[in-house]
Amino acid sequence: MGEGVNREIFSKRDTNIVKGIAVLAMVFHHTYPNNPGLPINYAEQGAFYLLLAEAGKVCVSLLTILSGYGLTKSWNNEMSSIKSKKSRLIGGFIFSIEHYIQLLSMYWCVLLFCYMSRFITGNTIMSIYGSGNKAVTAMILDILGIGYILKSTTFVGGWYLSSIILLYFLFPLLWLIVKKASYVALIILYLPWVYYICKQDYGMHTDWWLFYAFSFAFGIFLAESNCLSDIAKRLKNRQVIVIVMLISLIFIRGYIALPFDNAVAFAIIIFEIIVINRQKAGFLNEIGIHSAHIWLLHTFIGTFTKEDVINNHFLRFIFRVIVCSAISMFINRVKEGTNYNSMVKKFRKTVVDCLHSGL
Repeated sequence: MGEGVNREIFSKRDTNIVKGIAVLAMVFHHTYPNNPGLPINYAEQGAFYLLLAEAGKVCVSLLTILSGYGLTKSWNNEMSSIKSKKSRLIGGFIFSIEHYIQLLSMYWCVLLFCYMSRFITGNTIMSIYGSGNKAVTAMILDILGIGYILKSTTFVGGWYLSSIILLYFLFPLLWLIVKKASYVALIILYLPWVYYICKQDYGMHTDWWLFYAFSFAFGIFLAESNCLSDIAKRLKNRQVIVIVMLISLIFIRGYIALPFDNAVAFAIIIFEIIVINRQKAGFLNEIGIHSAHIWLLHTFIGTFTKEDVINNHFLRFIFRVIVCSAISMFINRVKEGTNYNSMVKKFRKTVVDCLHSGL
């Protein structure tokens, strides 16, 4: 295996590859008409592509698992030397603020690009949010990434941005709960999905943070436990079993729908470690590097690729991936040319220093 079987088996490259899978699933899910909460046997057609499009909703579980996993790794590195409870409490708050700024710095680049695109095409930016003082407030909330939580108008961030920001701030608490209660915590956090199963309401609104607190916490659990390494050791030379398992779970997901996404997401992670990790996977790795930009851009670009423009779902899917990747590369070039990342790093350090001195 490329990275070897050890505790740090899930490397940055592995993360990027899984992000690549997640964002491709997301774009296809939003391109091919489907209802992710509707079991395949209730759908008007039972096409294979419909099954894949519905299963594409697994992208949310994948990305929240990766967020919980990545934050936990950073948290353990930063907090390992802090012993007192008060210092850890303050450190937890500052940790959340620091990563919130980092997330916003990426979001702002895409938001600015979309603002400029709208302006160039002859539309006013403020018209996105309405008119008057209400529009100004909505724009500020959107820039801060919390518009959806406060039931305000959002442009490109949508519900997931607000949800992941809220989970970022809940991270220290969720980390502590998972650390102390482990499986019990995961069972409790899965209860919203149990409620969903009991209600059998396939139109229930599940696009909010409460339903994905479980997958976020599951990512924390994976980072704190040694289960990925243990599973990798057991399945090291059993690629066929892993492939069959993943295909089977995707098929089962078609009948159970949303509550089964976490199982499929975990199977995809194992599939990456056991099967894809042995390959170069340069394309998926590259898509993963640009995944955050693609996630934010693909719905905006989708407004230019409606059925009357490109009437083939797969051509629209390919178009969105290519265009979003190209724009992401352009944004990264601009960031490099303006030393944007260095400025963000200095800003983060300044904020952290001010918070440390103030608290």
